[in-house]
Amino acid sequence: MRRIGYPPELQAKTARALERLEYATARPGELSAAVKRLSDFYIANPAGSTPWGERWAQAAYLAYFLPLNFARASAVAREGLRAGFFSGLESMIDFGSGPGTAQLALARAGLAFRTVLCVDQREEPLTLHQALAGPGTGLTWRTSLPTAALPSRETRLAVFSYVATELDRLPSWAAESEAILLIEPSTREDGRRLLERRRALLEMGFHAYAPCTHQGACPLLEKSGKDWCHDRIAWDPPPGWGALESGLPMKNRTLTFSYLLARRTPPAASTAPRRARVIGDPRAEKGKTRQLLCRGPEREFLAWFPRRLSAEPALDRGDLVELGAGVEIRANEVRLKDPGTELQLLTPEEM
Repeated sequence: MRRIGYPPELQAKTARALERLEYATARPGELSAAVKRLSDFYIANPAGSTPWGERWAQAAYLAYFLPLNFARASAVAREGLRAGFFSGLESMIDFGSGPGTAQLALARAGLAFRTVLCVDQREEPLTLHQALAGPGTGLTWRTSLPTAALPSRETRLAVFSYVATELDRLPSWAAESEAILLIEPSTREDGRRLLERRRALLEMGFHAYAPCTHQGACPLLEKSGKDWCHDRIAWDPPPGWGALESGLPMKNRTLTFSYLLARRTPPAASTAPRRARVIGDPRAEKGKTRQLLCRGPEREFLAWFPRRLSAEPALDRGDLVELGAGVEIRANEVRLKDPGTELQLLTPEEM
């Protein structure tokens, strides 16, 4: 499983920001109480904005939600790099940027843009972002979007990280952009809403880059009334995380999230139907194992019979695979007889 952590330089900056708020990782009990309070707020107000005016809320986000969401955004950045999604993009607008979670993750992944505009309606998270980004970054922070002076739409990336669920529709400036990056919670409601947004974007002339490997209708949306697409990564916590988490009811060994990368420019080459995304966990069914797979508009499963194999494939949700010519298609199953020759797990270097 892909593993992502929180880099040491951001750990140090986060610790200094917490000290300015009169919180410290050396006092995990106080931070745990703040995190629990903010988590309860999010549960009670799923469409509400973070209460940035409260110091406890700022501390809770910095200590807990920032590292977790940084890891999620980093995973999305890696998938975008694998798919060539960022090629030719020169500017980025991070709308509802908060303390810069997405921007920090993209920068850490090595992505550089000529201009980066971070927009949030509250000053407090922008101030936190400035402290975390440090001097000389070339970033611009605003509490409103200057639509009269936007960078060129032909090379513009619109980023919405845990923001689009609060919007009935994407702003017109975003819909006119060359590229859109969306990250959402992994709940069924948010995931299916994101699939509906994918359908709308494709109808507007966009092309899906990831997690999709095809441009057809989404099988989870069109062929099922309950399924939704979400990814999972392993989480490497920073030092002191165990003490913080010991005071919380929620534990994070793996992280889930939903995302979509779309551009007006089509991908360089079609990869379907041989390239597929694993979008489910393995399930044993009467001598057979099946794992939900996406490579086109049909709802399909990768399937194999464990007793007939010397070694079973070990695939995680979100993995990208290349199917060999020898796979057998039976109804809605892509059956494996020899995973060693019929299935290749793709690493970023092989994309």
